[in-house]
Amino acid sequence: MDKDFSLHLLELVINSINALASNIIVTITTAPLTLKIVDNGTSIMKTYDNELIGTDHGLGHFSFFMHDKGSYTIEPLENGTKVSAKFDRKIPLGDLKATILTSFMTNREVAIRYEIDKKIYQLEKDKSNLQENIKELLNENS
Repeated sequence: MDKDFSLHLLELVINSINALASNIIVTITTAPLTLKIVDNGTSIMKTYDNELIGTDHGLGHFSFFMHDKGSYTIEPLENGTKVSAKFDRKIPLGDLKATILTSFMTNREVAIRYEIDKKIYQLEKDKSNLQENIKELLNENS
């Protein structure tokens, strides 16, 4: 059975954190479902003359998850990586609030910004606005 979208999202955010990113921007639209993650960590791909070497791109379960659900691209940036995905069919979103809270509570001095259908949740590196974000997420209707 597939994991839902929110668990794959958490996996991708953790990949960015593991790539030593200090800033992560996640943009999601739910109708149609699209995802974009941009970080300033080490590049997710190994390149040589702009060619992908092997399949070690670090997306693991996400690439398997996307197999029959849509398409995705990985774009190495000068300082970081951009992952974009477009879903061709409806999939369970899961608990996006729990994913946001988990990434906010467990990050290691990382600024994370989520934009979900134009609603913004942003955690500063110093976590000065953590309590405010938690209250807002817990008080919103599902």
